[in-house]
Amino acid sequence: PPSDTHAKQLLVDVLLGTVAFKLTGGSFRTLMPSDLIKPGALANQSIPAAGMQYATDEKRRELIRMFRRDGCHHCGKTMGPVVGDHMPPNKHVVQKAEALATQLVERMTRVGAVRRAMLVAGVRPDAVIVPRQRYYPQC
Repeated sequence: PPSDTHAKQLLVDVLLGTVAFKLTGGSFRTLMPSDLIKPGALANQSIPAAGMQYATDEKRRELIRMFRRDGCHHCGKTMGPVVGDHMPPNKHVVQKAEALATQLVERMTRVGAVRRAMLVAGVRPDAVIVPRQRYYPQC
């Protein structure tokens, strides 16, 4: 079991480490982990994205308002230029759509009659469900 001396030394180390971290310009916001494929640890609010296009002027104004109030969804910064960060990212959506389209084509090829019926009905092999994207404010 830890002794009182060990607990006191641990407390001193934590306090001195925190002070040194702050004195050298450290920010607690940068310690939060954020997966770049998902909304950041500081994500509070988002708006629907219009597919893979850049945000419209109207949506950019809303993103700026959210950014000034809540900060970047990854780091929390509230100053500087703002971009509408697609979540999930465009690259991830394209990869998912391509994988789903490939699976759909493989399944349709196995069942020729169903494939022909779907094509006659106007269902294209690339008409697959892809993840819906949202814009999050990012610095």
